[in-house]
Amino acid sequence: MSQPILSIGIIFKNDIRCIERCLSSLAPLRKALPCQLVMADTGSADGSRAVAEKYADVLFDFPWVNDFAAARNAVLDRCTGDWCLTVDTDEWLDPDIGELESFLKSAEREKFEVGSLIQRNYYDKQLRDYGDFFAMRLAQRRGGQLRYTGAIHEVFSFPYEARPQHIVLSRTILHHDGYAEMTPGYMRDKHRRNMALLRNELKRTPQDLRILGYCMDSAETPEEKLDYARQAYTILRGAQGAPQVDRILAYQKCMRVFYNNKKFDRVRECYNTWKAYSPESALLRLDGETLAAAAAYYQDDYQATMEHLENRRQALEEMESRADLRRSDRLYAQYDTTDRRWRSDLQAVAFHALCVLQRYGEADELLREAKPGELRTKDRGFVVMELLKHPEQLPSGAVFLRRCWEFYQDEAAWQEAGEDFDRLQVFGDFISMLLNYLDRTGPEGWALLAGMGDTAPGRSARIVQSNDAETIAGEWAQVTDWRQMFPQAYLHTLELRLPLPESFYQQNAEQLAALAAELGKRVLLPRAALDWLSHIDPPATPGQLAWQLDLATVALRAPGWNKDVPVGQGLCEQYAVLSATWLDNVYNPELLNAGDIAVLPGMHRFAWQLRQALAAWEKGDELGYVRGLGAALDAAPAMKETVDFLLEHKPKTAAQRQLEELAEQVKAILSRYAPDDPAVAALKASPAYQKVAPLLKEAVAAAAPQETTPVSPKPLEEALAGTRQEIAASALKSLGRWGADAQKVRLDYWKKFPLWGKNEGEVTANLSAALSEHGQDFRWLFGRLGDEQSRRVLTAVVRNWRYYEMEPLERVADNENDDYFDRALLHCDENEVVADLGAYVGDTFLSYVKNYGSMAYRRYYCYEITKESFDVLRRVTAAYPRVVLRRKGAGAAPGVMKMETGADASANGLAENTGAAGADTVDIVPLDQDITEPLTLIKMDIEGMEQAALQGCAGHIRQERPKLALSVYHNFEDIWKLPRMIDEMAPGYRFYLRYHGGDAWPSEITLLALPPEENSAENEGGAR
Repeated sequence: MSQPILSIGIIFKNDIRCIERCLSSLAPLRKALPCQLVMADTGSADGSRAVAEKYADVLFDFPWVNDFAAARNAVLDRCTGDWCLTVDTDEWLDPDIGELESFLKSAEREKFEVGSLIQRNYYDKQLRDYGDFFAMRLAQRRGGQLRYTGAIHEVFSFPYEARPQHIVLSRTILHHDGYAEMTPGYMRDKHRRNMALLRNELKRTPQDLRILGYCMDSAETPEEKLDYARQAYTILRGAQGAPQVDRILAYQKCMRVFYNNKKFDRVRECYNTWKAYSPESALLRLDGETLAAAAAYYQDDYQATMEHLENRRQALEEMESRADLRRSDRLYAQYDTTDRRWRSDLQAVAFHALCVLQRYGEADELLREAKPGELRTKDRGFVVMELLKHPEQLPSGAVFLRRCWEFYQDEAAWQEAGEDFDRLQVFGDFISMLLNYLDRTGPEGWALLAGMGDTAPGRSARIVQSNDAETIAGEWAQVTDWRQMFPQAYLHTLELRLPLPESFYQQNAEQLAALAAELGKRVLLPRAALDWLSHIDPPATPGQLAWQLDLATVALRAPGWNKDVPVGQGLCEQYAVLSATWLDNVYNPELLNAGDIAVLPGMHRFAWQLRQALAAWEKGDELGYVRGLGAALDAAPAMKETVDFLLEHKPKTAAQRQLEELAEQVKAILSRYAPDDPAVAALKASPAYQKVAPLLKEAVAAAAPQETTPVSPKPLEEALAGTRQEIAASALKSLGRWGADAQKVRLDYWKKFPLWGKNEGEVTANLSAALSEHGQDFRWLFGRLGDEQSRRVLTAVVRNWRYYEMEPLERVADNENDDYFDRALLHCDENEVVADLGAYVGDTFLSYVKNYGSMAYRRYYCYEITKESFDVLRRVTAAYPRVVLRRKGAGAAPGVMKMETGADASANGLAENTGAAGADTVDIVPLDQDITEPLTLIKMDIEGMEQAALQGCAGHIRQERPKLALSVYHNFEDIWKLPRMIDEMAPGYRFYLRYHGGDAWPSEITLLALPPEENSAENEGGAR
């Protein structure tokens, strides 16, 4: 063997896992130039020595003496090369040896005494996450003068005073996976071994920052690490002179220990001390800035966090370009904060800090560049939760969510990212975040998910946002995994009474049942399922039958299904029909008898027994009905609620159903006439009416008979008589007749609700102007009102304004009907499309449901401007299908207005948007633009904005003639102005006034405007 240029020195013990990989990786280098491989075995017993024998030029035993330098020096004593390269067996040399070969073959090598190359430390077994460190492994032997010192963490010791000439081989890599392979037990043993050696070293040199740093690395408890960090930091604070590498390394380790122990004040103090000592340190510019940023973040100092992160970004650019190598400390230590954990954590920290600082443009840029696979699970989840708080400010949010969805779908990408968690579990958590977001935000939340492209959330969003059957069918047609579609998409399709594609029914029975069970978790399901089952075509295929039966079954198990009796009865009827059809299609008829059904599954026996019970009830056999239900319960105890419900609410017989159909026909006829119309009296005298009269008690004229004596116009004329000044004087005089307490009640009311004026003077001026200037309008309305009760209400209201008369208001108050819903006048059925402007907290909606039933509408739109009320409204309506919530105001034209808080949330209103910072603004929409489908009923109670809103729905009124229920008490004008506007838009409307307010001051006055009667041209409704 020729004189070697390079000796490669290795010590080993029981390294069978990796020794062959290490030694074989050296073969290209040994082939490229004269090399000598010298190996010392410190006590192997696992076969490592046999492997070493195949490769080593010199192999010898060295008894372990708890001193790494001693073992290394024994190897150096046997080396003969000009240079020595130290390698460990858990390392392997990268195949790219060109740089190292060129250096060792060139004359340049004589100019240097020592060389560093890259030690790439891997932190995971997949070798994806790593940190690079310039390790001083190459040195000239100097004829044997080169030595190692240090019983642990040994380093080269040079036999001369001057700093050795140092070359950096930045493309030569020693890969190292020892850290990734260490088990917790191994680490404990290693630290225990190291600390025994380090404590001895520290006794000899207690001020040695290098030894204190190693103690911080190897100490066995957090408290012990912290104690060593405090010792080192005390020394550092007292140090003076030019920056030294050992001090810089100590700062790095002190900051890390302080941070790991959550001593954030100390972290930031240490950073400032370090920066004052060595501002150009490479480790300070990267690790120091990183730890300072994290500490500032945990102390909610977000501005400082971003300043440190910007400094870190600049340091990373230096690192990527290798410009950091000009900083002396870079060659002696590894960056601690460039691994995947830190990169991931800091992306999440930066995103959150930017959002808190409302620097949304930068936050969005970060989102736009973020790759889900580069974020750890907890950081990815944190970013998702944060972006879901600011979807409107982060346009790239949908793109990031789509990337996350695609990442969770890709098993290979998940494995490549080295995730430790179960992919499907994390995917499920991600879906839960999106569903929770939708539950929190309501309809507005779907806009974000719609941007997720052709993912299941994106497709679900486009389905939920559309009412167009063709669009929805097109989205469903492209679904390949039905399980991933969001439940809201299914429910929306049910609400619209649309069919699902045939491919949906090609799933197996278990998949269909699982989807139905998932929908059963939604409070909306019972009503939505009943409505869909009542309108969809009967099942024509086994899949359709299975789905419809699953839906009915799950609805009967959903929480609260039996609270709404009509809904419960409907579901029981649907289940009975579908389960009977199932039995007839699945089983041989000969098997369906009392003697053989014991072999059927429990739910199928339940269905059979239920059929027997219903047959007995149809025959009038109540005992047989009860016994049949008891047998059904024995077959399926889980259906106890259904059995209890059927015992309490007996099903309708065929005869009862025929009567109900006749009653509906009578109601439809009555709805076309005023209560005092002669045609109504004639109908009530008919045999058909008498037959169904008991069923109509709730629906038609349940209130006490109205007085039909014609109302004289004289009391109204008296209230309208006089000049403005005379009316004002009369009003003030009338108010003065009341005692101080009664006057105070009114004054306090006006102050609290300044709709008519803020005080006595303003109210008087406004009412006198209204009565004196618009007498003809009041007289016109008096003539146009459709019944005598309405004329009484108008007269009582006007006289209260002028004379503060209380008794007439008491007499006209409607205590039988709810506001807006005089059921003798206003008839509603399942085909209604309602727009509720000023839905408040859902009180009007619930009143509608109480009066007409929870299935008596095809769609119900709710508009509400107050956020708090809107949140309550969302909760109140959550269990009802086809309710569309919009936090918008209604007006004559599109725009934005500012919220104006009233005495309570019900009196909140809108004012011109001044653009003031922080003002709560609301979009204003005309109903003609915001609702494109025909309307059948419009209700308004919007604090004086009714005139503008009415202008905004003029198209609906002209084209569709919807029923109108309008509040007309928010000023002195609406009571006649709104009827005038309606009459101009669509002549022939019939007007009625109903009063539900108190007697001190007129409020809760409702104008019911009913469309012209059929076959009537511009009916004047009893005009005088």
